[in-house]
Amino acid sequence: MAVLMERNDLPCFGERPDGGELYFIPSACWRNIAPVILATTRFTGMLIAGKHRPAVYDIGNGLMEWQVREEGSLFYTRYGSYEAKATGMLLICHEDARLVVVRSVR
Repeated sequence: MAVLMERNDLPCFGERPDGGELYFIPSACWRNIAPVILATTRFTGMLIAGKHRPAVYDIGNGLMEWQVREEGSLFYTRYGSYEAKATGMLLICHEDARLVVVRSVR
C-alpha cells in the first residue's frame, strides 16, 4: 500500500513528520508509534489527513473475520494515546480498487 501511495504522490513516512497535512504511515511503522495495538492482520497503515486518522485495511475480496478486540485496539484510547487513535477507516475490498483509492485521496 505504501508503494502505491508514493507512486501517486502521497508521501509515506516511518514516523510522524513535523507538519504535513496528508501522508501515509505503513502498519509496521505505526506499530512503533502505537506499540500497544494488537495483531491486526488486514491493517496496512494509517492515513494522516490533518486531524483525521483513518486506518487503512486491505480486505481482499471482502471476506474476512473481524477481530473485534484486535481491530478495536486501533480505535480506543484504552490501548494507547488519543493522538494515535484511528478516527475512521478505509476498507479496500478489491484488488484493482487499491489504485483507485490511492488516486482519489489526493
